[in-house]
Amino acid sequence: MTQEMPQEQNRRGRPPFQPTDEQRRQVEAMVGYGMPEGQIALLILNPQTHRPIDEKTLRRHFRSEIDRGQVKANAAVAQSLFRLATGGNVTAAIFWAKTRMGWKETTVLEHDVTGRLAESLDAARKRIHDAR
Repeated sequence: MTQEMPQEQNRRGRPPFQPTDEQRRQVEAMVGYGMPEGQIALLILNPQTHRPIDEKTLRRHFRSEIDRGQVKANAAVAQSLFRLATGGNVTAAIFWAKTRMGWKETTVLEHDVTGRLAESLDAARKRIHDAR
């Protein structure tokens, strides 16, 4: 005869990971800094085990922070670059023009082939004349 256990006693293993607000801020910031998810996971400790979480747990519990972190960082850099470019920083303005406006630096090479061509033709004529 098997005895059934109440519902809450059937659960085994450790309790599920519960991220803190501070961990959410940290993950969003680290993603914005460009850190790989594997390194971020190593820095986020599970409060129950005091061990780092794995990447799967990171993605499961911090999806929105991962999605927003890079976008927020890019927006902050773009805002700073825009302020520099419109404030007179020539380097920032050039960078903006190249990346956002499609401008590029070109090199124009001018060749004066007529003078060289004439010299070559004269030399060829002289060789032909001397060969006769």
